[in-house]
Formats: sequence, structure tokens, C-alpha cells
Amino acid sequence: MRISRIEKQKKEKQRCNIFIDGIFKTGLYEDTVVKFGLRNGDEISEKEFEKIKEYDEFNYAKACAYKFLSYRQRSKKEITTKLKQKKLPDTAVKKVIKLLEEQKYLNDEIFAVNFVKEQIRNKKVGKRTLMGKLLEKGISREISETIVSENYPDDEEFAAAEKTLAKFIRSGKFKNEYDKKSKCFRHLISKGFDTDTANTLLSQPDI
Repeated sequence: MRISRIEKQKKEKQRCNIFIDGIFKTGLYEDTVVKFGLRNGDEISEKEFEKIKEYDEFNYAKACAYKFLSYRQRSKKEITTKLKQKKLPDTAVKKVIKLLEEQKYLNDEIFAVNFVKEQIRNKKVGKRTLMGKLLEKGISREISETIVSENYPDDEEFAAAEKTLAKFIRSGKFKNEYDKKSKCFRHLISKGFDTDTANTLLSQPDI
């Protein structure tokens, strides 16, 4: 195989398009090109090129992961999904996940604790909603249940439900008392509060 052309990409200036025997082969970081001394006209074996590509894929995956993490903390599943969307091979993805865990950038338990605290602080939702969101982010059911239980006491959840209900009643329009309680019940359930909490609140005389 002969490298027939190396040209910088227009969108990602730090990456180069590599053409082999006149046909586009792959994109590589400019640092990779320099590191391995790739030049137009160089002869290279398939085996050598695959090693270079593997090295580059790992560095590309690492850069994508660091950029994704720069916005906010992420779960292992979120990082994995993001890297796979970039069509990176499983080997590169797994290596980066392992590296991030070793560097303490990835820790699902710490992520779950911070996520739950942020949700409680910014949104009035029930435990079921929090559980669902954690599961969507790849946190195991066991860890999710423990984290939610330890960081969201029943009295705090009940207080959140009261505020949610009060806000809904202030802004809602109801035909009659039955319609009011039916809509309030459905709203509380949709926010992740359980039926016991909803029934307790709606049984109060001042509702």
C-alpha cells in the first residue's frame, strides 16, 4: 500500500484525511501522522497501518470523552453511548472507559449521588422518577435504589409532592371536585410520586 495523499480535514483542523493508492482510507489526528512519520509516497503494510489506526482511534475516543465530560459529569453508559455514536470500535471504547475509571473521571455511584441531589434541588419529582432516570443512564437498580433512599428522605419527597400539588392546583382549571382530584392524582403520579402519597394529599380537607 502507498500513501498517495494526506490532507487536513475542513471541519476538524487537527485531523487529516489519509488516501491509500488514490482512495480515501481513514482520518487520523495530525499528531498521529507526525508521531509515525507518515508522508505522501510512503509504502506501508496493512498490519502497520492497522496499528497506527488503533493508536489513533484510542486517542480520538479519549479526546471525545474528555470533551463530553467537560460539560458535566457523566455515567459510564452515557460515555459509552456517545463514543459508539462516533462509530468507534469496542476495543477503543473499552480502553477509554477503563482509563477514565482509573483517573476517577468515571464513577457511577458518585455520579448517581450528584445527579439525585441536583434533581431534588432543581425539580419537584418523586422517587419513581429519579429511579427511572438513573436506570436510563445505566445505573444498576441496586445502586439506584440505595442512592435514592439515602439521599431523598420520605419527608422531603412528601414536601415536594405538596409543592407540586399546590402549584398544579393554582394553575389548573377544573369542572368540579371529582375532575379536580382526578387530574391532581394523575399529575402527582406522572411526576413520580407513589399512589399512597397522592391519596394522602388528596384526602386532606383543604384540597
